[in-house]
Amino acid sequence: MTESTFELASQLAESPTYPEAPFVAAGQWRLIWRKFRKHRLALWGGGITVVIYLIAIFAEFIAPFTPDRYGADYTYAPPQRLHLWQQGAAGWRFRPYVNGYKVEINYEQGRRVFVVDPEVQYAVDFFVTGEPYQLLGLFTSDIHLIGPVDPNAPMFLTGADRLGRDIFSRTIYGTRISMTIGLVGDFQNVTHFSKLLIHFMLAALVCVAALLLHSSVLG
Repeated sequence: MTESTFELASQLAESPTYPEAPFVAAGQWRLIWRKFRKHRLALWGGGITVVIYLIAIFAEFIAPFTPDRYGADYTYAPPQRLHLWQQGAAGWRFRPYVNGYKVEINYEQGRRVFVVDPEVQYAVDFFVTGEPYQLLGLFTSDIHLIGPVDPNAPMFLTGADRLGRDIFSRTIYGTRISMTIGLVGDFQNVTHFSKLLIHFMLAALVCVAALLLHSSVLG
């Protein structure tokens, strides 16, 4: 070894030493949350998932009608456009409404055809009085988030099925089944006990709500 090598070794040996910084181990949930916050797409997806679960839990309140409400006069009725602004004598104002239907007979095809009637308007509002329901089987109410001011007026934002039932309301109620199936499917890939417990509680809550709804409809 050369003289310069000995000098370098002696300098390193005489240099002051510093204590090592304590190693802080982050927990699994902390690591997951840090990685989750950095992923914008995951944040958007998580937010949308939470909204869908809220819709499933509070379906009775959000849906304009109950899923079994039908109207024989509106079988296969087409979607109605929701108008937000109405022109009056004082100008335009925020007043949601939907137009009514006119029924015409197509003699060549032998069936009736629904045509939008611009002369008929059904007012739509928020927090309206409609059909009574039991929210999660605990609270009885008849207030709906959105719906026609006249509970008997037709409002089919996405159309009606073969029995004249509102497809939009039935889709909202259907989120309970879809989200419950998703939770059950997650059980196959869950390894952490706390995550399994949270998913089980959510699935149980949705299932209980669906059973209470079913019993109230049959009752």
